[in-house]
Amino acid sequence: MDRIEFLNTLESELSGKISAAQIRQNLNYYSSYIQEQKKLGYTETEIMEQLGDPRLIARTIVEAFEAAGGSAYDTANAYDGGEDETSFVPRRDKIFYVNGRMINFEKWYVKLLAGIVTVLVGILFLGIVVLIVRVALWLAVPILVIAAILYLLQHFFYR
Repeated sequence: MDRIEFLNTLESELSGKISAAQIRQNLNYYSSYIQEQKKLGYTETEIMEQLGDPRLIARTIVEAFEAAGGSAYDTANAYDGGEDETSFVPRRDKIFYVNGRMINFEKWYVKLLAGIVTVLVGILFLGIVVLIVRVALWLAVPILVIAAILYLLQHFFYR
């Protein structure tokens, strides 16, 4: 197998499973890798043996992409491709990265989870505010009584 056959097989195995921009990105990576290895003195046959089966590589790429929660449709919608699909710029309102993992806020279960977390945080915040108000009121009565006594004592003894 030569470089062209390797890249064509990889492309056909990835086609329809991940976005065109990601296919192009992976093809560019492997093409550059092969050229760099050639510059280091390896033959094309040795390089192809090092890389292995392009179908297995494609399956690994697709599985990694799906494990991150993506699909070819999601990726096409989550990235601004414009006329030039090589731009591959994440839309900031759709994709977030948390601890190196991509979170796509267009998925229903992510929206549901975000809503639940928002409601729970709101309830927690209101609970804390109510607790602070209750403690303040509980402390306010004795403090006001002490302040009133001190005020009266001051006016009676220091006049």
